[in-house]
Amino acid sequence: SSPSNSVIPATVPGAPTGVAASASSTQAHVFWTAPTSDGGNAITGYTATSSPGTIPCTTSALDCIFTGLTNGTSYTFTVTATNRFGTGSPSSPSNSVIPATVPGAPTGALGKSRDAGVLVSWAAPSSNGGYPITSYTVASAPGGKTCTTTGGLSCLLGGLTNGTSYTFTVKATNAVGTGPSSSASSPVVPAPLVLRYAGPDRFATAAAISANTFSPGVAVAYIATAFDFPDALAGAAAAGTVKGPVLLARATGPLNAATIAELTRLAPAKIIVLGGTGVISDAVKSALVPYATSRIVLRYAGPDRFATAAAISANTFSPGVAVAYIATAFDFPDALAGAAAAGTVKGPVLLARATGPLNAATIAELTRLAPAKIIVLGGTGVISDAVKSALVPYAVGQ
Repeated sequence: SSPSNSVIPATVPGAPTGVAASASSTQAHVFWTAPTSDGGNAITGYTATSSPGTIPCTTSALDCIFTGLTNGTSYTFTVTATNRFGTGSPSSPSNSVIPATVPGAPTGALGKSRDAGVLVSWAAPSSNGGYPITSYTVASAPGGKTCTTTGGLSCLLGGLTNGTSYTFTVKATNAVGTGPSSSASSPVVPAPLVLRYAGPDRFATAAAISANTFSPGVAVAYIATAFDFPDALAGAAAAGTVKGPVLLARATGPLNAATIAELTRLAPAKIIVLGGTGVISDAVKSALVPYATSRIVLRYAGPDRFATAAAISANTFSPGVAVAYIATAFDFPDALAGAAAAGTVKGPVLLARATGPLNAATIAELTRLAPAKIIVLGGTGVISDAVKSALVPYAVGQ
C-alpha cells in the first residue's frame, strides 16, 4: 500500500534540573535547566510552584520571579515542564530561601543623663525584616558619636560634653543590612550625677544650695540663725512645703555677703525670720526689708524652741495634714533628715523632749493640725516610747 501518514512517538517532558532560588524582600528569583528530554515534543511552558503557599508562576523562559512572599518565611520551589502531551513530573526542590529586608525603625528612643554620657534606650522595630536583628547603633547629634549593642535595647554613649544638649537616633541591623533611623529622642543634657553644693562657710553653703535650687522670684525666703538648729529645722519643713530657701544670718548682724547676694538674686516677695529676737535681732530683721520686693519681713517665733516650731507650723499648715513629724528639741540629725521628708510630703516638724512630757505649744499645734498620722524621728534614746504613746491621741487616722 501507499505509506501511512508520518507519526512521532512522544510523551510528556522530563523533570527540569538544577532548580535554584535567590530571595529579596517579599520576592524570590527561581531559575532552572531544561529537562534532558522534551518527551519528543517541544516544551511549551514551565510552571514553578512555591512551598509553602503553592503559589504558581508560569513562564516559557527558564526562570520566574515570585512576588508577594512573606518576609521571614523559608520557601523551596519545584518546576514542571509542559508540552502538548501534558505536564511532566516535578523537579527536585530548590534550595531553601528566606525573603527578607532590612529592619524597620526602632521606636521610643529615650535618653537618661549620665556624667559625660547618656544612657539611651528604645523599643525594637515592629518588623525585623525577616531576619533576626543582630545589632543596634545609637548616634548622637551634635557630634555623631555612636555606640553599638548586639541585640540589647539600651546603650551607654560616652565621651559627650557635660552641659551640651543632645538628641539621639537608633538604627537596627540584620543579615540583610541596616534599616532607617528612629525618630530623634527628646533633648538630654549630660551632667555629673554626684554634685557638691558648698561655699567657704555655712552662710555661703546655704546660699549655694539656694542658688542651685531656686529661680528668682520666689514667694518667700526664710532666714534662720547660723549658730543653732531648732528654728531652722522646723523652718526647713515649711520652706520645702512653700518652695522657698532657708538662708542664714548672725544674731545681731551684719548680714553676710553671701546671704545678701543670694537675696538680691532671688528677689523674694517676702522674707520670714525664724525665731525670736534672741536668735535674730530686730536690727537684722530691719536690714532684710530692702531685699523683699513687697518690703514685708515677718517673724515666726515663740518664747522657746517648742513654741517657735509650733508658730512656724501654724503659719504654714492648715488643719488636716496627712502627717506631722516629731523630733527631739535638743539635737539635730534626726530632725535634719526629717525636715527634708516633711517638706516633700507637706507636713510640719514639731519638737519634744526625750522623755516628756509633751510641751504645751506642741500639744496645742497637734490639736489644731489634727494630722492623719504622726511620725517620731529617731530611736528611744532621743524620743522615748512613753512620748510616742503620748502622741497617739493627736493622730486622727485616715
